[in-house]
Amino acid sequence: MTAKPGDVVVIRHYTMINIFKSLIMEVGEKSLGIKISKEHSKACFSVGDPIVLAFPDNANIRISGGRVDSYIRGDGILQVRLDIHTVKNDLRRYDRTPVSNYADVRMRDTGKKFQVLIKDISFYGLLIFTKEDMKKGQQMDVDVFLDRDIISFDAEVIRRLQGDVHMEYGLKILHKGPLVYNHIQDYVRKSHDELVNSFYRK
Repeated sequence: MTAKPGDVVVIRHYTMINIFKSLIMEVGEKSLGIKISKEHSKACFSVGDPIVLAFPDNANIRISGGRVDSYIRGDGILQVRLDIHTVKNDLRRYDRTPVSNYADVRMRDTGKKFQVLIKDISFYGLLIFTKEDMKKGQQMDVDVFLDRDIISFDAEVIRRLQGDVHMEYGLKILHKGPLVYNHIQDYVRKSHDELVNSFYRK
């Protein structure tokens, strides 16, 4: 990673409708310290939140997912732990795109409704964070809030893991045709272009 203090970073966080720019204050091997500008201090960062960052790296713009490690609101200092690819990640059947969105979930068997955070998404699955307890094989109705749009589909829990802050669940999207696939494809492309274009925009 060649990012350095003073470089611009573009941030996407589910508590803000629009992406925004800030400045990198410190760079670690797997982390960034970021100074959040006053006009964007309304973002409600919590420890463990999924976050997406775009920053310079080797003459290119690197888009990386991460998790919030800490946020000192008074000083506007945000510490982010960047995602590190592992062999386990690389064995996934489909590439995942890092996101920071939320979704409404309704469990099919119990009818219970609650909100979850989305860490990444692919055409066939997603990783969610929640404090709710779910079991492998459970199915649910999901409404994902993609910025100013909503996409709805059925999903099934195929993996569960105790994370540092939340329970983490891998969901398989139960497709019923090309509509959901195309919707996700459009969002992934639009999200990538928006992050890169915002980095260069003054």
